[in-house]
Amino acid sequence: MKKSPPKSLDFRNALNTPLGQITMAGFSMRQTVGMSGWRTFGQYAVVYIQEGAGDYEDAKGLRRSLGPGDLVIVYPDLKHRYNPVPGTEWVASYLCFQGAVFDLWRAQGLLDSRQPLHHLEPVAEWSRRFEGVLSAPRQAGYAPPLHDLCRLQQLLADIVTGAGRATAYADDLRWVSRACSLIEAELGGPPDWAAVAHPLGLAEEGFRKRFTRLAGQPPARYRMSRLIDRACELMQAGRMTDAQIADALGFCDAHYFSRRFKEITGKSARAFRRELPR
Repeated sequence: MKKSPPKSLDFRNALNTPLGQITMAGFSMRQTVGMSGWRTFGQYAVVYIQEGAGDYEDAKGLRRSLGPGDLVIVYPDLKHRYNPVPGTEWVASYLCFQGAVFDLWRAQGLLDSRQPLHHLEPVAEWSRRFEGVLSAPRQAGYAPPLHDLCRLQQLLADIVTGAGRATAYADDLRWVSRACSLIEAELGGPPDWAAVAHPLGLAEEGFRKRFTRLAGQPPARYRMSRLIDRACELMQAGRMTDAQIADALGFCDAHYFSRRFKEITGKSARAFRRELPR
């Protein structure tokens, strides 16, 4: 990758939202002097290595070499240190941020301090993505900071879902899309997981594990949610009772259907019907 000219940091502490804020950004920053010791940063950051090599270490015992394409997610309360190889420099882009929306990401396991390292390629494309988060970096004027915050969340979503592994990510998306189609094709009767797994070249247990990893939920949960989606459509049509819907969708009885409906939607079938637009 061709060396980039040094660029300055951009401080944005005046631009806040109720959900959080991006406090500082730096793009293609050259660094030769590393951290002298352990640091607790007090906010979140993503650090993307564009050129050079170095090391990362944190208080959870993780130690790893870093190179172009590697990304570090810094957590507010996790002691860590990362430095370029002594006597060399690296080029990196930074985004520092804080706020309730990112704490929620962490509480829900979308940000996990046990997995602070990711790899994103191609480097040139992801470097542009970093710069694209801010609407007006290093320029005078005002742009709604909520827009920047939403772009940062999109960047984080792509990071944690593996979009940086371009080929593997595309293969995973195609696989899980086909798996979902096969599951939905079997909604008319009792699930036959072996029949769903076979066209995907896996045994039932291997299918369940891969689907759960990629879709974020077990295949049985996904199937049940799609059944409930179909039940909602039938309720909207207004021509069937709950007992008839339960029978049509293969539930053993209306009571079991009602229990699963509330589990998935958070409300009873009766309450759902009352809220439907007429």
